[in-house]
Amino acid sequence: MSEQQMPDLHLDEWEPRLIGKVLILDESSEVPEGALTRADLPERHRLNRNGLVDRSFFVDRITVHLDANSVITRLSRG
Repeated sequence: MSEQQMPDLHLDEWEPRLIGKVLILDESSEVPEGALTRADLPERHRLNRNGLVDRSFFVDRITVHLDANSVITRLSRG
């Protein structure tokens, strides 16, 4: 599927809201100010913590890339 055929996921709108923020994965934890939970992410998403992802690709899904400290470093389609 070409770039023009992909649905507009508005990555440019999500990036300022997510990049550089800490993602709290333990829902029982208190969420510090400025941090996010999975509920703050796009509905269709997957997390990438170690740089490895499977080959499944969904045009309406955003991959959220995290560093070792659970900081969101970038977003990508798929």
